[in-house]
Amino acid sequence: MKNRIIRKIVFVFLLFFMYRNRYKLLNTVLQHAILRRFAVSFFMKFSIFRNKLMQMAFPLKNEST
Repeated sequence: MKNRIIRKIVFVFLLFFMYRNRYKLLNTVLQHAILRRFAVSFFMKFSIFRNKLMQMAFPLKNEST
């Protein structure tokens, strides 16, 4: 019982630390080419990310201007 409580407390602190340093962690992970390639290919499987990236990379010309 005591071990469960300690594990939960450690887990909460770990999540808090990861949340506070999320951008540093992300930059550290994405510095490695293999991990960057894996992350990009993983997120491109989801249409919401893929569509947003395509809209940013290839914006449609606005015909009214």
